[in-house]
Order: sequence, then C-alpha cells, then structure tokens
Amino acid sequence: MSSDLLAKPKSVAPFSVFLAVALLSAAVLGFEIALSRVFATVLRYQFAFLVVSLALCGMGLGGLWANIRPKTSLENAALGWGIAVPVSLALILRGVFQHTPQNYWIAALLVLVPFCFAGAFLSLAFGRFQEQGGRLYAFDLAGAAVAALLSVALMQLVSAIHAALLFGVLGAVAGVMVSSKRAFPAIVCAMLLALLPMDMRLNMWIVPPIPPMPDKDGNTLADRGVTQPLFTEIGDPKSKTQIIDTRWNAFARTDVVKDPDAGPGSYLIYTNGNVPTNMLRWSGQEWQLPGLVSQFPISDWTFKSANLKGADVFSIGPGGGLDALLALRYGAKRFDGAEINPSIVGMMNEPKYAEWNGGIYKDPRVHVRTAEGRDAVRESRGKYRLVFSALTKTATAGQGAALLESFIYTREAFNDYINALDDEGSMAIVGDVPPLLARLTATAVDHFKQQGEKERDAGRHIAIVYDTQQRGPYLWSLLIKKKPFTDAETLEMAQNAAGKNLFAFWIPGRASSDELYPFGSVLSGSLTLDAFIASGRDKTQSVALDLSPCPDDRPFVLDMGTSPLALFQSSPSLSGMLGGSVLATLAIIAFLTFARRRDGESRTSPQGTLLFLLLGIGFMLIEVPLIQKLVLPLGYPTLSLSVILFSLLLGGGGGAFVSQRFEDERLRRHALMCALGVAGLTLVFGFSSDVVSRALLGLPIVPRCVAVALLLLPLGFLLGTPFPSGMRLLAPDQRSVALAWALNGTASVVGSISAAVLAKMFGFTIVLSIGAVIYLCAAGIFAIKGASGATKGT
Repeated sequence: MSSDLLAKPKSVAPFSVFLAVALLSAAVLGFEIALSRVFATVLRYQFAFLVVSLALCGMGLGGLWANIRPKTSLENAALGWGIAVPVSLALILRGVFQHTPQNYWIAALLVLVPFCFAGAFLSLAFGRFQEQGGRLYAFDLAGAAVAALLSVALMQLVSAIHAALLFGVLGAVAGVMVSSKRAFPAIVCAMLLALLPMDMRLNMWIVPPIPPMPDKDGNTLADRGVTQPLFTEIGDPKSKTQIIDTRWNAFARTDVVKDPDAGPGSYLIYTNGNVPTNMLRWSGQEWQLPGLVSQFPISDWTFKSANLKGADVFSIGPGGGLDALLALRYGAKRFDGAEINPSIVGMMNEPKYAEWNGGIYKDPRVHVRTAEGRDAVRESRGKYRLVFSALTKTATAGQGAALLESFIYTREAFNDYINALDDEGSMAIVGDVPPLLARLTATAVDHFKQQGEKERDAGRHIAIVYDTQQRGPYLWSLLIKKKPFTDAETLEMAQNAAGKNLFAFWIPGRASSDELYPFGSVLSGSLTLDAFIASGRDKTQSVALDLSPCPDDRPFVLDMGTSPLALFQSSPSLSGMLGGSVLATLAIIAFLTFARRRDGESRTSPQGTLLFLLLGIGFMLIEVPLIQKLVLPLGYPTLSLSVILFSLLLGGGGGAFVSQRFEDERLRRHALMCALGVAGLTLVFGFSSDVVSRALLGLPIVPRCVAVALLLLPLGFLLGTPFPSGMRLLAPDQRSVALAWALNGTASVVGSISAAVLAKMFGFTIVLSIGAVIYLCAAGIFAIKGASGATKGT
C-alpha cells in the first residue's frame, strides 16, 4: 500500500501538499536556470537555449504519464526527480559531452527524465485536488518566484553544476512532505545531499574536455558553431592550453588560461568557454610591452588614431586590461570601463593577478566597474574622446544563430555611443568577422543618414582598416567620428596603417576598396545604402547575408542569416527536436479531442483543449519578449531575468490564490476579465516600453528594480488566473487535468521557440502583440456559454 498521503481520498489537501508543490516548483525553475548556465558553458548559445527549452517537454510528458498511471505515488515521483537530476547530469557531462558531443541531442533526451518526474508530480497533485487548483497553482508559482531569486544567490556561492544538484535535493524533499512514512525519503535526501562533498574529491560532475570531432574539412565542433572553443581546444590531445584558475558566479563560468599561442606575456580569460580577453604581463611602469604592437596591431592603430592625449576613454568590456593599457599608452587622462562579468573585475584586482598585470585596474586613472556596457554609457555624465568595444569571432555565431541577441550594436546603441562623445570624439569597434563589419558599417551610415547626411557625407566620418596578415585576435577596426575627419587626421591614419602593414578599406580621401564588400562604393556615395545592404544577398555570394541595421526591438545583430529558420535548416538534430515537441503537442490535442472517458464523454471540450494550447503558447510569447525588453533598463541580464521572473511569478501566485475564492459562473467571469486584462496590459507595455526604459534610466539600480517589479506584478496577477481556472472549469476529471498539464507544457516549448523566431522576423513588440491576441482568444473561450456547461458536467 502506498505511503503517499495523496493516495487517500480527501477533498481537502493537507498543508504539506501545498508546501511540496512549492518546493518542487522551486526546484524545477532553479534547476532549469542552473542547467542553462551549465549548457551555455559547453554549447553555443542557440543550442543551449533549445536543449533547455525542449527539456520542458518533460513536464508535458510527465502529464501524459500521470494520465496513463493516475495512481502513481507522489512520493515516488518526487524521489524520482531527486535521483534523476544527478544521474542525468553525470551522463550528460561524463558521457555525452566527454565522448560523443556531436550527438548533443542525447543530452536533451537525458534532461527530459527529471522534468518528466516533476511534471508527473505536479499534474497528479493538481488532478487529485482539482477543486483547490487555484490555491495549488498559487503555491506552485510562489515557489518558482522564490527560486528565481534563490538560484542567482546560490550560484554566487557554488558552481552552476552544484547548484543544479542542490535543486535536485530540494525537489526530493517534496517526497518527504507528502509521505506518511518519512524515514525512507529522508534517507534518500540525505544520500543525495552527500553527493556534493563527495564530488569535491571525485570530480564526477565537472565540465570535461570535449573531443574536437573534426569533419572532413578539418573543422572542429567549435569551428562549426556547436561547442564552446575553450573546452574543445583542451579536448585536443595535441593542445598545450592549460586552465590555471576557474570561477563560477550567477552570470558565467570564468577561466584563466595559459595558451602558448597567446604569447609568453599573456594570459587569456574566457567567459563561458568563449570570448577570450588578454591579460598582458606588465611591470606597471614602462610602456615597452613585449609584443603589444605586433600582437594587437588593429587595437593599437585604433587607439593611436583617436587623438587621446588629455582626454577620457570608455571601454565596453575592458576584460584583461588591454584597452586600459593602450588608452594610457596614448595619453588618456581617464579610462572608464564597464565589464559585465564580475569575476574578471575581481580577478584583475587580486594580488596574484595584479602582480602579473601591473595592477592596471588599481591605477588612479582607471575606473572599471561591473555593469552592462551600453547602460553604463547612457548613465555616464561624461563626454569621451573614444568609446571602444572589441568583439572576437568566438562571440559571434554568424549565419543561422537565430536565437542570439545583442543590444550592444543596435541602431539605438550607436546613437547612445555617439551622444556620449565630446566634439572631437570617436566610437570604435574591432573584430574579426567580415560580415559583421559590413553590417556595422551599414549601421554607421544609417546613423548619419538619420541626421540628414547622404552616403558620401557619412563616409567622411568613417575609417576602416583590415589586417590581411591575421595577427592577433582582431582583423578589422571600424572607427566612426562624431565630426568629419580632417585631412591631417586621415593622413596620419593612413600613415599609421601603412606602418603597421594594415590594409585600408576606407580612409576618407586616402584609400578606398571594394574588396570583400563594397565599402569604398557606399562610403564614397557611388552606391546607396540600400544597394550596399542588398549586396549581402547577392546570388554570387556563397552564403546570403542580412547586412541591414538592427533596432533594439529586433536586436539580432550577430545573426547574419537572411531566414529566421536558418538555424533549423543548418541542424537536422535541432529540427528533429523542434519537430518532436510539435508532434507531441499535436498528439495530446488529438487525444484530448477524440479520446473518450468510460462514461463516453470527451476528455475535455474542444474549447478546453484550445484554451490550454493557447495559454501555453501565449504565456511564452509574453514572457520571452518582456525579459528581452527589460534587459536595457535593468542593465544586467542576470538581474533582469531574476527580477522579471520573480515579479511575474509572485504576481501570478497572487492571482491564482484569489481565483480560488470563485466558483462556477463567477470563476468563469473572473477568468474572462483577467484574460482581457492580460491582453490590454501587454499591448500597453509593448508600445510604451521605450518610454519606460528612458524614465527608469536616471534612477539608481535598486529603485529601478523596484519600479520594474511594481510594473510587472499586476500583469503577473492577471496571468496567474486563466490556467488554474481553466483546469477547474474545463477539465472534468483527474486524467483530464493531467492531459491539460501535458498540453500546456509541450505548447510552452513551441511558444518559446516561436517567440525567438518571430522576434527575428518582426521584433519583440509584434511578438508581445501576438501574445496579447492569443489571450484575447482565451478570453473568448471563457466568454462562450460552453464554459458553464462544462462546469456542470464535472
């Protein structure tokens, strides 16, 4: 006989059940956030996003299991979660990533397992206590809201891997809460908790070296844009690259690396196995750094051309201090920097690294803080001679990375940077991906055209040089001056470029070339900006590229693909995973529509099936754009994710709790009004978010977070009502509740991926609008008389 409290026929759930639901919900969201950090360390962003998103299918599959086996013990489901988390993580890290990383889709299947247990637990709980669905959903969302904050705090203390293991234990504790015989589940929880100190010695759960798996052309998985470069490089038996220090925080994993290719006087600092930045060895006194000019000719040319003597410089992502060294070398009076990775700032100031780098961050002229670069520029009250940003190819996914966004290089970002310059100031971007150079050049020309200048006039503000010898991490520099360059400045730039053996694509009046892309033609005025952008789609090109400027509403600057579906076209595995989630959703819809209960009635009405489908998709079409739109006013991705999720989930918990007060017709009307409210507030926010962002910009960060939370709580309150109300009104029995849960879970996966693809096509505001329309349709379902009829049939 099951020891599960919930197996007993009770109409009122004990409080321990509500606590168990909150604990497991917190564990699920915390595990998902920690898992996204782990996967982002190993896989490129778009693959990590999809793997974690598709793992949520497990919640839906758990609902299916609950439908097939409605007498499953909740104690066993919770303990299954606790055991599945460490087992699946070990198999993923030590099995898939270490031995067969090209089959990364297996990792998605393994992650499904713990989510299946969680989905089974929650759907069973909701099914067995259907009449208290509103209150249960309130505890569900409240637990997740706490996890939104707890996960960030926890990952400041332990690695993302260990945080994931701890959330596995937390979910298993739910099994203790619902068991009448608590000794066994308590012992299981203690054993799971003991895995953490054991791992300190055994190193079972670590990010392993990844085999390069070169293709027939010699391109490794990292070259093909699947895995992160660092772990693929150290997975090569011939590599001499060595990790000498590792730090984890809520933002990322940071590694200090000794790489012979970086030169004897340089360490590399990697963020999530990617975007390496150089920490040069410097005595802190003389400026004759060995290899500075020879290793970084592009950066050196840029800083030398900016006329920095006695002026201020701002660097977006100063990393290991190279930008600060160059700024001071060329006479800057003050160097300000915004580094988004707090571990880098801390490392640079630690004694052992400060001795290596000459204490560059402790120089009284250098001021580097942890912040998002664009937000810091907009907050700054200073005027800079140079706003500088460096981007390596490992930070870009190129054609087909349809899920990667960057607000650093949008059309509005260029406006912010140029507005922060003094009268003689310039902004500069260095990188090593030619297509990105073309898009950024188009964005620069577009900026000056918005000021009323023609292409020829815009060209007088721009200079482009290229390192054909491919020395160092950067191949090109795009220098954009607020005022037109003078003849003396262009002469000096041309001479400096020649002295460093750099090829000038464009220096006004000095050099012009259409090699690679027609830079010379558009900047001289012989080619229009529209024609320049169209050249990226020229059929003679091997790959069609989108060179058009990107607005903040569609910030996919690093995605050069012309189709939002390029990501799926280039990866059969990803297409298969997406197709699987769609097929699962369709299968559940068919079952809900055509399957019959023993009494001959349908599992749910057609309206009920449609409602759960709409709510699953619609919620993600609102949540995903909200997170993206609020990154800018909050200024920090991790912070924005925590504040937004906490606010929406806490508000949703309140809405679900209040909905429990209503029954039958009153509940239907209440759900109808809430769905209408969601649509209205979403539209208002979608079209006023820019105004909100500007209004919040002048506030300190804490009041900013409070203001965003207060804005989102009402929307969350409204969002928390339709789903539990729909289950009470339109799911007539326990098995129907489980299927409704399954449909909502799989539809959420379709919604999250659709949000990314639609944002690439139309922008986040349109995605929000589509989400609002979907909630209007949900309101229509609540409005029809069939809702009342379904209630009477329960």
